[in-house]
Amino acid sequence: MAKSLFHKLQRLNPLTEDDFATLERSLGATRQVRADEDVVSEGDRPTTCLVLTDGLVGRYKQLRNGRRQIVSFQVPGDFVDMHSFVLGRLDHSMGALTPCRLRPISHPAMQDILDKHPRIALALWREVMIDAAVFREWVVNVGQRPAYERLAHVFCEVAYRLKVVQQMHGDRFAFPVTQEELGQAVGLSAVHVNRVMQRLKADHLVTHRAGVLAIHDWQGLQTAGDFDPAYL
Repeated sequence: MAKSLFHKLQRLNPLTEDDFATLERSLGATRQVRADEDVVSEGDRPTTCLVLTDGLVGRYKQLRNGRRQIVSFQVPGDFVDMHSFVLGRLDHSMGALTPCRLRPISHPAMQDILDKHPRIALALWREVMIDAAVFREWVVNVGQRPAYERLAHVFCEVAYRLKVVQQMHGDRFAFPVTQEELGQAVGLSAVHVNRVMQRLKADHLVTHRAGVLAIHDWQGLQTAGDFDPAYL
């Protein structure tokens, strides 16, 4: 079962056991994607909406010169390409930053859910609105915050979203993202990311070791990142 999805939707709008059973029946077989492989690519016309059940995905736009800007991280419980249900053709790509598992819901099944299950439909609508809020926050993050605040804010956001879907383990979570990928998410070079990570560590806020991010001072990290979870 896609437990992370159910935890998230239940938070967005209370669902019944029948709603959960409908979602489970609608989900197809698990698809596995290797790290550094696209889940879906710009220009694709998917016939399903994919739910991430395990791993980490980066939404990104790639320029003609090969440079990449990651515009958000997708965590378990997220729909990585729900846009395809409405838009048809995707205008950006989703790349697996770690090995991932995903489950599809066909577009006809999604339409049936929206037509017949208003509680699920409202939860999904709220999910879309939160997704848009994340994009706005990331624009502010890259455009206005200094490097130290940028990284702290991203770490707060990922931790908060993982806690919602019960993917936090105490004060730490799996985050096997490279410094180059972090740089693509916050508009910094890998070298600059490394310097900021050393500052965050020296300030006893976080450590990032062996693919695990540990938060040592949640309030301090929120302050450092100017983080207010209201948009989530």
